[in-house]
Amino acid sequence: IELLPKLENSKTGELLNFTKQRFTALLEQEQISADVIDSVLPIENKSLNQLVIIAKALNSAKNSPALMQAAQSAKRISNILKKSQSQKLPAVKEELFSCNQEKVLYNTFKDIKKRLALKDLSAQKDYSEAFSSLALLAEPLENFFKEVMVNVPEIDIKNNRLALLSLTENLLTKDIADLSKLQIK
Repeated sequence: IELLPKLENSKTGELLNFTKQRFTALLEQEQISADVIDSVLPIENKSLNQLVIIAKALNSAKNSPALMQAAQSAKRISNILKKSQSQKLPAVKEELFSCNQEKVLYNTFKDIKKRLALKDLSAQKDYSEAFSSLALLAEPLENFFKEVMVNVPEIDIKNNRLALLSLTENLLTKDIADLSKLQIK
């Protein structure tokens, strides 16, 4: 688009829409399910080649019960954050954690972020391992939701919990694929 001379905004939108439709058709030819396609299309800063690799890896990985449980949690987190309507959440403060489930979730989040940062994500195998790492969030998230009340009267604790959920949501929906778009069976 940058290379094309002064395209009208409507023409730019048409070109992007055409590219998205062709890319979707290509992924469908590769037997990639519609929910996986919806999960990878919104991901930014990835080339089309990377998105194909991610889609293939996710298409295989979505058979994992733990990954699907993490995807379900991503949907729940999104709903909680929408309802909270907090403008800008503060950084997570570990000293405000009042129960073990918060600590476990935060430590699991940090461990996964570290693993993903150390990996050279370029091949389907690498992304398969990345999705296996994301699946590690399933149990800590389940325990968090069972034992922790997010909307407590103490505003600092509430915002800290919302900030923790926001970090986790970004990991599950923006870094590699939007797992919240997967169809849960």
